Amino acid sequence: MEGGAEMKPWLKLPICNIRIQRVVSITILLVAIAAAFPARSVHAQSASKASWRIAPRVLNFGKAPAGSTRTFAIINTSKTGGPSLNVVIGALQRPGAGVFSVFPSGVLPPISVGSSTIIAVTFVPTDVGRPHGALIPITSNVGKVTIQIQGNGTSAIPTPTPTITPTPTPTITPTPTPTPTPTPTRSLTVSGTVISGPPNSSTPVNGSTVTLYQAGTSPTDPALVLASTVTDANGSFSIETNNAPASTIILYLVASGGNAGGGVNPAINLMSIVGSVDPSVTSRNTTVNELTTVSSAYVLSNYISNETNISDNSFQFLGNAIKTIGNLVNSNGGLGSVISDGDNQPGELNSLANILASCVRNTQSACSTLFSDADLPSKPSDTLSSIININKSPANNAKMLFEQLAQNGPYSPTLAIGPTDWVLLLNYTGGGLNRPRGLAVDGGGNVWLANLADDFTGNSVTELDSTGKAISDNTGFTGGGLCGPWDVAVDSSNRVWVTNFTGNSVTELDSTGKAISGNTGFTGGGLSGPAGIAIDHDNNVWVANFGSTFIGGGNSITKLDSKGNAISGSGGFTGGGLSGPIDVAIDNSEDAWVSNFSGNSVTELDSKGNAISGSGGFTSGGLSAPVGIEVDSAGNVWAANSASNSVTKLTSTGAGTGFTGGGLDGSWGLAIDSLTNVWVTNTPPSSISELDSGGNPVSPNVGYIQSAINGPRGVAIDRAGDVWVANALSNSVIELIGAAAPVNTPLIETPKGP
Repeated sequence: MEGGAEMKPWLKLPICNIRIQRVVSITILLVAIAAAFPARSVHAQSASKASWRIAPRVLNFGKAPAGSTRTFAIINTSKTGGPSLNVVIGALQRPGAGVFSVFPSGVLPPISVGSSTIIAVTFVPTDVGRPHGALIPITSNVGKVTIQIQGNGTSAIPTPTPTITPTPTPTITPTPTPTPTPTPTRSLTVSGTVISGPPNSSTPVNGSTVTLYQAGTSPTDPALVLASTVTDANGSFSIETNNAPASTIILYLVASGGNAGGGVNPAINLMSIVGSVDPSVTSRNTTVNELTTVSSAYVLSNYISNETNISDNSFQFLGNAIKTIGNLVNSNGGLGSVISDGDNQPGELNSLANILASCVRNTQSACSTLFSDADLPSKPSDTLSSIININKSPANNAKMLFEQLAQNGPYSPTLAIGPTDWVLLLNYTGGGLNRPRGLAVDGGGNVWLANLADDFTGNSVTELDSTGKAISDNTGFTGGGLCGPWDVAVDSSNRVWVTNFTGNSVTELDSTGKAISGNTGFTGGGLSGPAGIAIDHDNNVWVANFGSTFIGGGNSITKLDSKGNAISGSGGFTGGGLSGPIDVAIDNSEDAWVSNFSGNSVTELDSKGNAISGSGGFTSGGLSAPVGIEVDSAGNVWAANSASNSVTKLTSTGAGTGFTGGGLDGSWGLAIDSLTNVWVTNTPPSSISELDSGGNPVSPNVGYIQSAINGPRGVAIDRAGDVWVANALSNSVIELIGAAAPVNTPLIETPKGP
């Protein structure tokens, strides 16, 4: 407990005069016993400057008749003008206690001064006569709180009347704090089962509290509880709410506690994404198990910190992120359609599910190994927080987790040997992919790839949607002068621009893949063996002219306007040390930064094409045949060195520092996420490296390696934080799910968060 000594979860009667800090977590234990007690109240009264007195801590009810409901009120009795009361309601079953449910639970809307919230505790009919217990944490900075019990504990209690709510002083009307409440638009029933294991070999989790949440609609909004219930002996549940939100809101389920056959385990915390629900739909069926939990944690990587804190900048971002869930897991809790196809291997996903099952199928004490190994950034206390940690720190104790927990469990097949990391990826084919090299993500999350093909003879571009499904047909999009396409960029109008290395031209396509440029593409402005491409704030197109030979004989940069007209002259922009320029990036001042493959240098030009760097370019920091180049949000320039095991970071003045480690080896493509982590493709040895903003390795010594990574070239990051990589040697593209910090797309100048 913050600010004081740790409190025991179960306390003996009587308990009085407990002194705690002003920011307080009050634990109240509801106990059903044989004798009947009259209604009573508990007051938390202000004691001294920074402490409270709580007395008593235990509330008593009589024996519960079949299916009865007990209610109590939480009342904000602060002085007029005081702050709202923030309440979190939880439920935890004691060993040997009967099954019950608490509603509402989770994070409640703030309770303004003089107002109250009614909490209902329902006893499951089959457990009548057994003792019942619930932990109810209440966190508040309010000076006076009242907990008021309604009824005498001998019969079912009807819904309390408004008379329990204190009447505010007539002369002053406090202004209620705005409360984020669900919009009561329609009813929805969500049914299903909570199980451990895949559908064909599962065990039910009974007595688990299942809560239906509505994801927050902004980064500051908490998730809202819509309804809650408890699973029966078969793990089944049915939740009905009359507050189903609009179809743009994401819903999800969390199952907490229960018994999967090994005993009551409060560390069970499983999750399943319900998604957005169309207004015409009145019911939805879903399964909650370890596989749904792993999949949910990964696709929600950038939008989840715990089960009650899933929020979004807008539906567009969170909605895009969860689209991938069906590729990993289906609504029955089995493997999804993509992870189980011939292009993917489900071993890693199954291994992760087994790691959670090792805790779920036992008592809480058996979860200690999981909690100890998945300890970054902090030690977890349940299965959901454990998998969130594993996803966010995938190289932490990866082999230990596998060797101790992943090999024996209900899910198969699993990995044959322990991994160096738990990065989860999917491999996609189709759409005409043919030795893809450059790629970019548009504003809708669709991925565009330039198909260079063998011997630089390609003539197509591939488009995949955000789930990896091909939008272009099996020959890709053609026309508009496509001839040896090398790289691709997308402007703010979602028009697609492609450099044609063989054709000495640039092609423009609209968002549907239809050619805008003519049969020969745009050819002005000094285009000569064009390679890398970037878009500035005004939708001008910048192109690095590598040269007409494969050894990088070019020495110019071309600039076109948003209609393809040449801004640079017939020889392009020159000077500043340009020598075999292969890639280009634009900073927030609209200066162009160019990697010189032949010159082992970086060139800087201003927005008019005038050279800022000297005649030899910037050469410090270990630059060695640099290829991929990007500018981060702080104005630092990063370049991948293909002839050494390093990347170089240049300041805005061109001063460079080299970095190694994290598997860097023959580095090629480079992308930066919104937290300024740097992602680099290595080919060979077909791996992906990640560095933090200081150049420190995040990926393991060998990089992120999996068999699906084969000749990686171009790399880009989408709004979900998925990392997309073009596999030049296997005609495919891979997606590292939720691995990076999300980037607003299309990428214009420097990467920014959504």
